[in-house]
Amino acid sequence: MVAQMFLHTFIKKLTGCVLLILALAGTQVQAEAVSASFRELYFFKQTPYYSMPGDTQAAGYIPPREMPEGVLETQGEWYKIGYGKQEVWVRKADVSHIRILPEKTGEDTEPTRKYMFLHHPVSVYQEADPRSKRLMYIHPQRIQVLKQNGGWYQIRTDNGPGWLYAGADQVTETIGVRKITVKAPIPLYPYPDLFWEQVGTLSNVPYETIAYATAGNWYKIEQQGRFVWLHAEKGQVESAKAAYPDRKTEANGYVSNVIFMTEAQHTKTGDLFKRMVVQWNNRPHWLFDTFIIRPVGKERRGYSFETFDASKGNPSETLQKYVTEVFSPGKEIDLLEKATLKARIQMKDNGYRTNVIIGLPNPTGTVHPTQRTALVNGYIERIISQWEARKPQALRLAGFYWTNEIVPDADRAFVKEVGEMVRKKGYKFYWAPYFQAANAEQWRTLGFDFAWLQPNHYFSKENFPGADMLGETNAIARQTGAGTMLEWNWKLIEDPKYVQALNQYLDLGRLAGANRPSVFVYDGEGAVDAFFHDVNAAKLGHIKEKLFAYLLAKPQEE
Repeated sequence: MVAQMFLHTFIKKLTGCVLLILALAGTQVQAEAVSASFRELYFFKQTPYYSMPGDTQAAGYIPPREMPEGVLETQGEWYKIGYGKQEVWVRKADVSHIRILPEKTGEDTEPTRKYMFLHHPVSVYQEADPRSKRLMYIHPQRIQVLKQNGGWYQIRTDNGPGWLYAGADQVTETIGVRKITVKAPIPLYPYPDLFWEQVGTLSNVPYETIAYATAGNWYKIEQQGRFVWLHAEKGQVESAKAAYPDRKTEANGYVSNVIFMTEAQHTKTGDLFKRMVVQWNNRPHWLFDTFIIRPVGKERRGYSFETFDASKGNPSETLQKYVTEVFSPGKEIDLLEKATLKARIQMKDNGYRTNVIIGLPNPTGTVHPTQRTALVNGYIERIISQWEARKPQALRLAGFYWTNEIVPDADRAFVKEVGEMVRKKGYKFYWAPYFQAANAEQWRTLGFDFAWLQPNHYFSKENFPGADMLGETNAIARQTGAGTMLEWNWKLIEDPKYVQALNQYLDLGRLAGANRPSVFVYDGEGAVDAFFHDVNAAKLGHIKEKLFAYLLAKPQEE
């Protein structure tokens, strides 16, 4: 009797193993599928769906897609999913990949970082359960994490809080930009997981490039205009030497210290002169050699260039009026010309020219893409025409600045087109994205000639708990060959904590070498002038010397 029971148990177990092997045939399923609580299905090829399990006639077809569908119900070899506004059934054998989603365990925890980086397309659900309502699909992006439980992340969405599940290499706390050398041929994938179909092979090795994101042994690189991921085994990829570029190179348009031009109605020639020439180490030095002009005072003007609504009024006429204003007597170009001529005398340098960079509008609203391009092109043509007619004696038009501090994926092609347009006219294209702005680390691939990355530590440190905003910004700048921004405003003379914040920029930046390339100063509309008033000497004297050393000292002098 005992022998019969043993034989029965053995046959039952063996039968179960055979059935499991048969079920896995032809479909990729994670090894832990036997004990999984939830599943998501991927469809990489056209897949039939049915009205009921067991049907032989397909009710329709799911086209190839990247986004997964959560399993609502299982009946044998059939899965019920939500597709569009209906619930349909698919056969297990037809599914390209089955992803396992474990149940949450224990209590939800507060995230270590408020913002993290998602590298994989996922579905977002109302609960940590793919059978609950799906709120949306999302592509790789920065996510704001509210709670965490193992691989489950509750994030903020436009449709309210929602949950997504991501594997170990699919969400990272930092984006992990680094310069690398690929030493052996490696297959390429669209996303960081081996279940995706290969999209090619990187074979021209050794190959030095920038990894725009890193997740475990996965590296995101650009190949032929698209981003792909490579999975490196031991020794196939190593870090490459990265360094900040020098100032005043052909690549960056020969710019060094850069600052925004303040609004003409609040600016005097003397103010600009003080920003151009300073006394340091007992002799005069050129301080800011480059000024960026863009419209300020949105409330008064009724528009801004960051999001220039081209669907209102006559946008071409508005831009024409602004160009005429900039070149009018007593306005921006005229003030910079007069200040530079005065500075030439002080510095005994009659050939010196101040660099001018002009901000570009970002046309938005219900306008056709060709109209966006035409508006920007027309604006650039007017600027160049006015410049050639005015013929400034002491100024040099270095290029154009993209005023919108973020470039969403939907604008990639448009911004690249603008960059090509600028370069064909003989000028450089510049950008200064805010901290963790979409595609900030990819500035080169967007067609910019040079970029300054904003740390935003001075203004927004409290909004990024757990983040080393200065360290991360300096690291990405070094790895990608960008510059960085120094930031302060008039609060500097009101509260010592803001002096301390600027001091952190200077100390950490100097330690990292972030003052080697061109530096962009954002001073909250003229707060640099605080350093030129004797009344502030007691508060700012020490930090003033450190600031001038940061902006003026050559690397060998440090």
